[in-house]
Amino acid sequence: MIALACEVVLAVVLGTAAVSKLRGPAALREFRDSLVGMRLVPRRAAGPVAAAVGLGEAVVAVALCVPVTAGAGLVAAGIELAVLTAGVGLVVRRGSALPCRCFGPARRPLGRLHLVRNGALLAVAALGLVSRQPVPEGPAVVIGVAAGVVVGVIGVAAEGLVELFAPLPAPAGADRPRSAYPR
Repeated sequence: MIALACEVVLAVVLGTAAVSKLRGPAALREFRDSLVGMRLVPRRAAGPVAAAVGLGEAVVAVALCVPVTAGAGLVAAGIELAVLTAGVGLVVRRGSALPCRCFGPARRPLGRLHLVRNGALLAVAALGLVSRQPVPEGPAVVIGVAAGVVVGVIGVAAEGLVELFAPLPAPAGADRPRSAYPR
């Protein structure tokens, strides 16, 4: 059941990422331009690389959903996540303030949140690999799939959740604390 939940988590996250990149020419162009802006690939290679990342995520997501290929899907997810995490680490190290296009348009620049999320997803892939056993049956399938979907959706929504609970920025020109009561 644990391996199944891990497979579903990764399928949800990678499938969502793939759809966000491949849903149309504009989305793929945005992702391509973000790769160039982050100086991860040269402009002439950015189109093929962007398409390959999106297609790779889609293929891995599908492989994770098929019991016969799920083990290979976990390995491929781990490799893909390691490469993506290295790219995020490089961008963060350079101090770039460009937003992540992992799941389509975003406002938050790549940062520690993205490294933590990717690290957690790498751990999910590893846990899935070490806990593989015959495909569960009955209630274990329902529990594993439900848990995987919930955790996967949280992984996709992590950036928005942080945004929701982050403190509001101070209004422009507000460099001193204000009283709650007007004078």
